[in-house]
Amino acid sequence: MSHTMPPEYLMGVLQNIEKIITIIYQEYPRLADKDVAWVIEKLINYYKARSRGKEIEEPTTPSEMKQALIDEILNIIDQREELEADIEYINNPNIRHGEYMFASLEQFYVVALKRIQSSLRFWTKEAGRTGYLRYISEFL
Repeated sequence: MSHTMPPEYLMGVLQNIEKIITIIYQEYPRLADKDVAWVIEKLINYYKARSRGKEIEEPTTPSEMKQALIDEILNIIDQREELEADIEYINNPNIRHGEYMFASLEQFYVVALKRIQSSLRFWTKEAGRTGYLRYISEFL
């Protein structure tokens, strides 16, 4: 299985989210890839629902470390929205995911989170239960 670089237009949001993940990992050294995978899955479902116009509650969990990760990823995405950091990629014919343009920021964030999900699977399989966390910690 090869692991390719993400498209340039995803780099900013990916770096922001992965930086948050490394910070939470430093705060909660017991965090494992499976915990991050759980959070990312919940956030993908959340943004998918929002992209379809559904009013949905933000994901929650009784796990303090997973909730910290959820909250901080949502915060960084909210900050990016407030700064309009990703708005140029929406309905832009020059920016496509496959053959489709991004119709909303929520769709854009789903694609970014799925990219993290793919990386998580790759590095966990490649290097064990904290393979992804160790990998991204090397770069951020």
